[in-house]
Amino acid sequence: PAGANGIDGINGVDGAVGPQGPIGLTGPAGANGINGINGVDGAVGPQGPIGLTGPAGLTGATGATGPAGPTGLTGATGATGPAGPTGLTGATGATGATGPTWSISSLAFNSSGTISVATSQPATVTTVGSSWLVGGNALSAIGNFGTTTNNHIDLISNNIVRGRLSNLGEFFIGTTNTSLPGDLMNGVGNATFPWAVNGYSAFNGSGVYGSVTSGSTIYAGVQGEYYGTNTSGAGVRGIAGAGTNNGINGSNPAVTTGWAGLFQNDLGYTGFFGVASDQRIKTNIQTIASPIQLVKNMRGVTYEHRLDDARYSDLGLKSGLNYGFIAQEVEKVLPDLVREKNIPHMSGGIRDSKNQKEAELLKTVSYVEMIPILLEAIKEQQSIIEELKVRISKLEENK
Repeated sequence: PAGANGIDGINGVDGAVGPQGPIGLTGPAGANGINGINGVDGAVGPQGPIGLTGPAGLTGATGATGPAGPTGLTGATGATGPAGPTGLTGATGATGATGPTWSISSLAFNSSGTISVATSQPATVTTVGSSWLVGGNALSAIGNFGTTTNNHIDLISNNIVRGRLSNLGEFFIGTTNTSLPGDLMNGVGNATFPWAVNGYSAFNGSGVYGSVTSGSTIYAGVQGEYYGTNTSGAGVRGIAGAGTNNGINGSNPAVTTGWAGLFQNDLGYTGFFGVASDQRIKTNIQTIASPIQLVKNMRGVTYEHRLDDARYSDLGLKSGLNYGFIAQEVEKVLPDLVREKNIPHMSGGIRDSKNQKEAELLKTVSYVEMIPILLEAIKEQQSIIEELKVRISKLEENK
């Protein structure tokens, strides 16, 4: 057994390194001894010089190469066919003459908008398509201006878009898009040009003309709407420049249930209100007979309009207490003073309204024509009063 470790002595001076001896045989492993008590670590000594590198070991022998596999059989080569006879060589053709030199010149646009390309041969090729000329085109057939694609056309001046023909066919001046859906022609004013659309005529025509020629529409040939805040503003305004002209003139030659002029809600005037009454336009003139009896057969009433009924709420009917007649009662006494007329729904005539209701056909009364009946009734009544006064005077004389 191993003895106990003795006390480490003082390290001596390292001697010179001797040559490396041959590697000795490895002895058999000894039996494991009992671990002794670890001694105190001694001070680390100076590092010794690096030892010499040992010789490289011998390379092992290369193994033998295995045998090669057998080569496959080569297929038989097919027989070569016979070669065809060689054809005769043709004669060399004569050298052609050198062609003349020529050039291409482009002329100006033709009056039709086409352009011709002429050569010095001579030969001229004219384009099938044509351009629009600033100076004007002398067309012999129908000309087209526009696009064949889904694009709009802009009108530009001073590098600013002033108008547009849209890809849907809408035409805009002063804007590039529609203000409200369904506009074919659009004119939009601005601070420099506040009048969006202007029409002038010094001939037998109108500055502005509008017409609805067919179809069912709740709108008008010319429609004006005002949504501003100025108390002098108006949807439509007519001004006569001379005293003999008319500011606004409406007519309906085939008068049945329509009107030559219709105002819904309040109607006002500040000058003379006249009805054509010249004797020259009248015939079969007769004094009204039995005016008092006519008046006695009519009834004056007070009433309120049915504004809570959806059928009549937007006809422009007056609210509150009203004084007048019942058309059906007047018709029994004076049928010529009663007519059935169309009263449109005001909400349906607004530009962006979706209301397409038909007008209400209502009985109307000519209140103005009541005046001569009342006048003759007063006169007849006054005659009776005068006769009674004479009779009373005679009775008082005979007392």
